[in-house]
Amino acid sequence: MFTDTFLKRFGTLVSQLQDQVWPRAAAFENEDPVPLSRRHVMELTDELRVLDSADAFRDIAKLRKRL
Repeated sequence: MFTDTFLKRFGTLVSQLQDQVWPRAAAFENEDPVPLSRRHVMELTDELRVLDSADAFRDIAKLRKRL
């Protein structure tokens, strides 16, 4: 049961970062995130130094899909 709860919350966290936090961070830096894909927004936040590494977060998102 604990594992199921963890996996659900981990998936929700990753989705919220991709769908809400990163686009808002881009908008805060006067970039329009609306026409961009998740991948492009993540790369933009990497360029803006909101993320330490887009590649590392990409690995986390892949892990979420595998789980």
